[in-house]
Amino acid sequence: MRLTTSGFQTALEDFLGADTGAKVLAYAATHRAGEQLAGYPTLLTVAEVAEVLCTDAETVLSMTGDDMLPAIEIGASIRRYRREDVHNYLRFLSGNRASALG
Repeated sequence: MRLTTSGFQTALEDFLGADTGAKVLAYAATHRAGEQLAGYPTLLTVAEVAEVLCTDAETVLSMTGDDMLPAIEIGASIRRYRREDVHNYLRFLSGNRASALG
């Protein structure tokens, strides 16, 4: 689920200052990790994880290499990600972003 309510974002920025709307929308998106993963299979592909995280496959593979996001390796080049691990990663992100709103 992507929050793209530009009117809401603009109103927040008018009321609370520049960039507040973007911070609130990013915070809400990562705090709704369960909703973001609704409809995805138990094991996600690199492309599916990239879609959920709003990034590209290269970044997902980099996070896997940095041990930030665990992957199941099938052979030399196939990676699958457990939905629960992606959910936990999103919750970790939301915890880090929450302090920025303070």
